[in-house]
Amino acid sequence: MLVLGILLQISLMTLGLYLIIFYEAFDFNIGIFLGFMFFLSGVSIGGGLAFFNTHYKSTYQLIDQFTKE
Repeated sequence: MLVLGILLQISLMTLGLYLIIFYEAFDFNIGIFLGFMFFLSGVSIGGGLAFFNTHYKSTYQLIDQFTKE
């Protein structure tokens, strides 16, 4: 759910920013904008997973171990 939420947020943010900023600009190179947004999505997914692993992985493993027993 963490990764799905980030992907949904980035895709909707990309569409919204494109419509707000570049809607009337016909000569704009969309590749630069999409490349930057894909870079942001990669950084945010990696950061989110790293944050989860450092803060909540032990708690998740303890709950998982408890439910298996």
